[in-house]
Amino acid sequence: PTVSLTSAVPSFANTSSPSANVTAVPSFSSFSPSVLITTAAPTSAAEYVVNSIMDSLELLLPEFNLSSAFNDPNSTQSKALSWVLSTVNTTRNVSVSVGDPVQRFGAANLFFSLEGDGGWDDEIDDGWMNEDISECEWTGFRCDGDGKVIGLNLQETGIRGRIPNELVVFDQLEELELGNNAVTGTIPTGIARLGKLKSLKLWGNKLEGTIPKEISKMTSLDS
Repeated sequence: PTVSLTSAVPSFANTSSPSANVTAVPSFSSFSPSVLITTAAPTSAAEYVVNSIMDSLELLLPEFNLSSAFNDPNSTQSKALSWVLSTVNTTRNVSVSVGDPVQRFGAANLFFSLEGDGGWDDEIDDGWMNEDISECEWTGFRCDGDGKVIGLNLQETGIRGRIPNELVVFDQLEELELGNNAVTGTIPTGIARLGKLKSLKLWGNKLEGTIPKEISKMTSLDS
């Protein structure tokens, strides 16, 4: 299969969610993985969140350099984890305060990878990085009845930046549609690990290189 070059333009309904405020991302230094990641049962919601995210990434991306990425306060991964942790109310059950922390991290990391902190068009900015609502309600996301992300459609929205390998945390994803934007870099091989992906549309961007062979061998892709 190949990456689709069709040009359907999605429509986005305006939401009343407040615009994302990412100017005050908390310092990651106070959430050092070496301190929070333990083999014992987590003693706080924050520790549970960190362990869940790290365990998932180690399983899904075994070649991922966790220590260098998460200890760099300027990395997208560090910013995303810091934001997720900043939304955790440790006096409440983490399932209530942040839902699925791994999926929440994936959504936040996508925001920073696509340079949302540098300002997006109002068309898609509403709702993103809003700690009071599920990422399922963020513009472009579509979830199933269990709250799992199954679709991500940001075509024709002016996004830029790079596609992160961490998209692999959306393990139920069926549609990834980022066509006709200003996305740069290469197509990450991690996409090939999305075993339920049926539609991949990356046409009209500024991507470099070729489609990774791992993706071209995906049997789940229809377009």
